[in-house]
Amino acid sequence: MLAFARNQSLLLQAVDLPELIEGMKDLLRVSIGSRIAIEFQLQQDLGHAMADTNQIKMAILNLAINARDAMPNGGTVTIRNGTRDATGTALVPGRYAVISIADTSTGIRPEILSKVFDPFFTTKPVGQGTGLGLSQVYGIAQQ
Repeated sequence: MLAFARNQSLLLQAVDLPELIEGMKDLLRVSIGSRIAIEFQLQQDLGHAMADTNQIKMAILNLAINARDAMPNGGTVTIRNGTRDATGTALVPGRYAVISIADTSTGIRPEILSKVFDPFFTTKPVGQGTGLGLSQVYGIAQQ
């Protein structure tokens, strides 16, 4: 929540994203369980990203758990990395590291899409979700 509220100082350092993700493979497999397949499509030698390692790990884990919960009957989570040039006005022009996490669920209903990053918004039944996962990831990405 501190990162979401922008009250936490980030410890930015050069991070090898493929190495970081490789180091999380066992944690991710245990966290999403055996009914979900997990695929890693990692590009090597893209250079280092300036990031807070703990925040990136938390974001990846949150997204993987959300993907798991969106596929109660099983499916596949795919984690990719790469680079992309910034477009638009939201980012300073330049080349950015990208981590992409996709799943084979049916997706988010269009009528609630605008709410998914709101703190405490959840589609889960009472007592089964806090609604903080995506809002934390969004806060980390904004920082």
